[in-house]
Amino acid sequence: MSMFNNYLRSGYPALWVQTHEEERATITLSQEAGDRYGLYTWDMGRGLSDHSTGQVKQAADPKSALKQLEILPENSVLFAKDFHKFLGMTEVFRTFKNLLPKLKSTNRHVVFLSPVLQIPIEVQKDINVMDFPLPTTQELMALARQI
Repeated sequence: MSMFNNYLRSGYPALWVQTHEEERATITLSQEAGDRYGLYTWDMGRGLSDHSTGQVKQAADPKSALKQLEILPENSVLFAKDFHKFLGMTEVFRTFKNLLPKLKSTNRHVVFLSPVLQIPIEVQKDINVMDFPLPTTQELMALARQI
């Protein structure tokens, strides 16, 4: 079982994955989550999208994205891209803090994907940082063979 699955099964509501490879991280972590979770992605440009249907909801601002997480089905994971730009904003920060108890009780998770580790001090204990390693030699060789 992967480290990501351990975090999900343990009920951690929020994870921070520091990576410049957000697409690879999203694909890898989605595969590790398997079909036990509904998977969603949010970014400022596209809004909220459902991995299984490709359907995009109009939740372009970060506060709305967090509010959408509150009404997604139980056992959901939301991959939030570039959220380090928004978590310092008072209304976004407060929405996140208010959402934490519901996430914990409904097995909903938010995974912040960001190239920088920039967590406000007030929520550092609520967000677990997960390491996302660079590709292994075997993964790079497989990619080279594909090319």
